[in-house]
Amino acid sequence: MKVCAISLAGALLALHIAAQQPSLDVQTTDGRLTFHIGEPIVLSLTIATTVDGVYAVAPWVTPRGGEFDLDIVEVSPATGWSDPLALYFKQRMGRTGHGWAPPPLEQAKPVHLSLTLNQWVRFEEPGDYAVTITTHRIYSARGKKDRSAPSSTVKLHIIAAPPEWQSARLAEIRSKLPVDDPLKMDAAALSALMYLGTPDAIDLLTRLMRNLGWYVENDAGIALDGLSDAMRPVAIQAMERRIAEPDFPVSQRFFSTLSFLHVKPGSDTDSITAQLTANRTVLWLQVFASVPAKDEHARAQTVQTLLFFGRNIKSPEIESRMSSLLSASFLDLDERSQIDDLCQHWEMLRAPTFLPTLQKLAETPAIHDEAASPYSTTDLKAVAFRRWYDLDPAGAREEALRQIGTASPAMPAQAIAFLPDESLPKFEPIWAKAFVDTTDQLTERKLGSLLVRFGTGTATPLMIAKLNAPVKTSSCDGHVYALAYLARFSPLEAAQRLRHEIATDEAHCGGFLFQWISDQAVAPILNDIALENLDNTNEGVLRGAIEYLTAYGRPEDKAPIMRRFLKWTPDWKNYPNYFRKPLDGPPTDPGNAVVGEELGRALIANQGWLADKVLIDSVISRCAGPMMCESLRGLQNWNQAPYQVSLPDTSEPLGLAIPLGFGIAQYGPRTIELLDAKLQQFPRGTIFVLQPTPDNDNLDDQRIKAKVRDLFQKRGMILEGPEQNPWIRHPSPKDGSQSQPRETPRA
Repeated sequence: MKVCAISLAGALLALHIAAQQPSLDVQTTDGRLTFHIGEPIVLSLTIATTVDGVYAVAPWVTPRGGEFDLDIVEVSPATGWSDPLALYFKQRMGRTGHGWAPPPLEQAKPVHLSLTLNQWVRFEEPGDYAVTITTHRIYSARGKKDRSAPSSTVKLHIIAAPPEWQSARLAEIRSKLPVDDPLKMDAAALSALMYLGTPDAIDLLTRLMRNLGWYVENDAGIALDGLSDAMRPVAIQAMERRIAEPDFPVSQRFFSTLSFLHVKPGSDTDSITAQLTANRTVLWLQVFASVPAKDEHARAQTVQTLLFFGRNIKSPEIESRMSSLLSASFLDLDERSQIDDLCQHWEMLRAPTFLPTLQKLAETPAIHDEAASPYSTTDLKAVAFRRWYDLDPAGAREEALRQIGTASPAMPAQAIAFLPDESLPKFEPIWAKAFVDTTDQLTERKLGSLLVRFGTGTATPLMIAKLNAPVKTSSCDGHVYALAYLARFSPLEAAQRLRHEIATDEAHCGGFLFQWISDQAVAPILNDIALENLDNTNEGVLRGAIEYLTAYGRPEDKAPIMRRFLKWTPDWKNYPNYFRKPLDGPPTDPGNAVVGEELGRALIANQGWLADKVLIDSVISRCAGPMMCESLRGLQNWNQAPYQVSLPDTSEPLGLAIPLGFGIAQYGPRTIELLDAKLQQFPRGTIFVLQPTPDNDNLDDQRIKAKVRDLFQKRGMILEGPEQNPWIRHPSPKDGSQSQPRETPRA
């Protein structure tokens, strides 16, 4: 009897658990079950639960292959259909993700999703099919995926697509996809076009791949990538016709799609990689030959594509011709492309004949369009000025001073960072008065940055007046730049005013004062104030102080930071799983959980000292929670000889608010001066290894490498590097070193 009772209890428990499992229901969005071959089939997925607080669900949808591609599609029978993108996803491709935490699934709020079945299934024969969707979007409340993923089946009846139906369908689609007005393109019409698969539909898809916007071009490219084997030659012929059209710009997506269409069906991953390499070389030369016949707009865009794919296709003749093409079409490019080319391909443009183009760009007024990046024009002016300075230092300086030497300067100090450090006392009174009088944030940023960079200290009374102005007539930006000026020229005044700002948050800067001030000026007084605020109850102020001390720490800052870390540890040691799941009765300030990690980082990766094994072990032994411990152990892994060195990636588009930085072991010096200071903390003769740089090694990369090479040699250090960096000098026997090149260790 007891055995029976136990068995019954177990069965009831199993039924109870099963009843709690989330359910999945799959239907077509419009209720239809009969579709033509090539017709979009959109499925609606509903995930529901009978209990609250037990499960979470990822409700986001991305196209197949994206971050939230968490649904599995199975079809029965196994014939009459195929996976259109099976070959496409055999390629080596990276996948990125945000790692967003899934929200809880509640009984009263089922999650509704939709997916287009055609991305997974191409029906090729009429018949009846059972489509089963299994979702892996379900997580337990503790953050783990649920083992029993729910599934649901929908039965579809697929019928043939007569030519007259296909023609009528295409005519309707075409009317909703005006190539000359991308803003009026209908998303549903584009989706319908993607799977039609007729020669005329394919021709229209190739027309849409003319830089009409990323989403349009990407959808068209995916549709072409997923064509049947029989229709791939049709697409290739259509795309080759487009290349020859004078007004058709060959984009990067167009180029990569056509390269992929030449891949043989059934190829494995390694074969696809080899074929794409060969295909791109042939296609590059074909597109290169088409450029002279293209109009100005199409030529400019096509040259950009050739630059992107032609890094390994070089000869003196081709390089000379590409330089001429790039220079001639430069003013026809958009701002982003112009910035990229001036940053990444300056060696192709660097010639006296290009100087008028640079002067025109540098003299163009900055436009602050709220619908676009407020600094886009300023970024372009900054790069143009920097390149002008390369060719004509005196002329660039004269024009830069003309543009900034007014009460309404054309750009901030960051835009002319290439100018040598100097004081400009004749402009300081003009800037200071305008700075006090203005309430416009962009104007405050320009004037304030110029005062900090080129000032002398004589404007201190006006900076105090700015800080004393009523809050409604000032802003956080105005206070930040006034405080940065005082930190540089009047540290005692800066200390008094900064303490006041932190205590009152008068300018509503939140906890960002240390970060924003240090972007403009660094001074010992800021270290002192940061140390004072290691016990601040405002999380933002506290974290800002820790960040500042990490980046600009002094040897004497180590002991106070360690005391604060030891004070933090007992409070959080009892909450090892805080970062993984909610707590029962956490402390009143759960946001402070990350403070411990940042304090540990401030000790292990500080600019002011080398962290030895004793210090690192002491910090890691006190970590709380898997995320914090893993992060600090990651820093420990970098603290191993030979120490790795990384350089700024200058191939990235210029951003005035994004500082470039270096890496040396676990430390992150923000400037080459800080790199030098950190380097001097290591014993002479220490061995370092330079990490590989990006393939598109540009002139700025080469200049930074040369500076770093000289710096390491000056400090008596040994810098080794991969073979692709031949400029690095390996020690010879006469240097008294037995060092041999090493393989760069993995972090």
